[in-house]
Amino acid sequence: MADLMLNRHVMARLQTEIRTTTPLLLASAGKNQDMVVMEEDLSKMPYLKAVVKETLRLHPPGPLLIPRLSTTDCDINGCWIPAGTRIFVNAWALGRDPASWDRAEEFMPERFLEQEGSGSEAAAAAPDMKGTDFAFLPFGAGRRNCPGINFGIATIEIMLPNLM
Repeated sequence: MADLMLNRHVMARLQTEIRTTTPLLLASAGKNQDMVVMEEDLSKMPYLKAVVKETLRLHPPGPLLIPRLSTTDCDINGCWIPAGTRIFVNAWALGRDPASWDRAEEFMPERFLEQEGSGSEAAAAAPDMKGTDFAFLPFGAGRRNCPGINFGIATIEIMLPNLM
């Protein structure tokens, strides 16, 4: 919410997407029109998914992932790591690495959109937040990634548009 308030153009675009893809519901008592975002509406909101990914890139839920233990001696980019060394992955630094991200410190959900064809329609783009892209690991990777990833994403994706 703070990033959206600091980037009013992003909030306006997100609100427009939500308002144009969410059907109005007529309340039976007062016939007031209310917008309630339902799960089936989420597939038509690529910009919402991009905003969620960009938020998780800049503010991962766990900035340092669960520590790992090196099982064998290895050399990573000239850094010698002996077997038995405890290793922490800094997800916060990965999400802000200028070698992986253009304008890494800026809140730009558009980086997670890809243009389809010649029209202006956009679709949610890679990277995947489930650990297949090592520049973007908000929930870790591999068999020890966060077990609550699906619940967390589902909660964010239904809560945020209803607040907007």
